[in-house]
Amino acid sequence: MTITSSCGTHVYGTHIPMSSNIYQDLDFPVRKSCVLCRGHGFGYDAKSDDYKCIRIFIYSADIQSQVHIYSFRSNTWKLMHIPYKLITEADNYVRAPNGVFCNGALHWFARTYGSSKDLLLAFNIGDEGIREIPQPENLGVENFGPRKHVDVLDRCICILYSNSTMFEVWLMKDMG
Repeated sequence: MTITSSCGTHVYGTHIPMSSNIYQDLDFPVRKSCVLCRGHGFGYDAKSDDYKCIRIFIYSADIQSQVHIYSFRSNTWKLMHIPYKLITEADNYVRAPNGVFCNGALHWFARTYGSSKDLLLAFNIGDEGIREIPQPENLGVENFGPRKHVDVLDRCICILYSNSTMFEVWLMKDMG
């Protein structure tokens, strides 16, 4: 699969093998206005036996993010809007980290528009629903600063806080 688009001088692409010898080319829908932030993810829905590619864009004039969902089974794109913006390590409107796939959902850190509170956001690949995941209380922000990452450890979502000399890992076995 090849997904490409551009905004000014920014060009990006992704190759995902459909089998050992075949690639599927996709035309990716993108508006002409400039993208401020973008993120993507890839996951599998076992119930429908469908792989999905998710692209999330924040355009300069919007107050909602656009979520583009590609279904390999139906060979179609779907568009939805969410009241969240993906955040980056420095929140400086660059490419967000890849969505982390775990237990049927892609996970990113995000904020609602107009808020400075970080949320852990889950996009369910099967029903294409969005939900906020409660984060553990007393996280290591005072020791490590706001630098954090979402990842998978022992089939569970985990949050990693770090600074230049140490890190803290929170394993989230119960996600509310």
